Amino acid sequence: MLRTHARSALDRFLESCASENLTLDIGWGDSPYRGRFPNRIRLDIAMREGMTVRGNAGALPFKDGSFEVVLCTELLEHVPDPKAVVEELYRVLRRGGRCILSTRCCYPLHGGPRDFYRFSRFGLEYLFGGWRIEVLEEDTGALGALTTTLHALRSFHPGESRELTRVGTRLGLAFCEVILRLWRALVGDQDGRLCSGYRMIAVKSCAPAEDELARTGGPG
Repeated sequence: MLRTHARSALDRFLESCASENLTLDIGWGDSPYRGRFPNRIRLDIAMREGMTVRGNAGALPFKDGSFEVVLCTELLEHVPDPKAVVEELYRVLRRGGRCILSTRCCYPLHGGPRDFYRFSRFGLEYLFGGWRIEVLEEDTGALGALTTTLHALRSFHPGESRELTRVGTRLGLAFCEVILRLWRALVGDQDGRLCSGYRMIAVKSCAPAEDELARTGGPG
């Protein structure tokens, strides 16, 4: 797995979220975080080794209130209808259940052709308007966003020589450092305007009778 500022931050975040409760693990390739969520059902749109259920995140094949935790890492930018996915996550969680999510903001195109969106803090707050948001924070500052992008671009060209990659990375990091110094002088590093992505914990807090109102935005 590529080690970047964003990936290291995600590892620490998920370590703090580890749970033995019944978990739905949606769409994360080889499921690298399975040890932190041992009591899980794994769902993906494509057949993969170790997959429990094949299905679409926008139409989950589970009853209402089936899970205590939903783990949704690096998925939301890859679905054509993120609103429908968020509604399905809400439906299959029990009252008080947690959605643990990460997604990209500033990041190169990847996983094409199924790479549809990038999200801001405000976009995530809109999508999760019917939830109680416990955590919504940037996973990097400006330098982390720049270096994560550089490492990601490097990983997309594995055929290049190791020495060329190393030299290119050093030059790129030096360039990032110059940009960072200018950024800090103008607006500071941690003001939230430039980050690689977001990590989030959202809770289904409504009583069962209120669920429909929360999803539709009110009566009528």
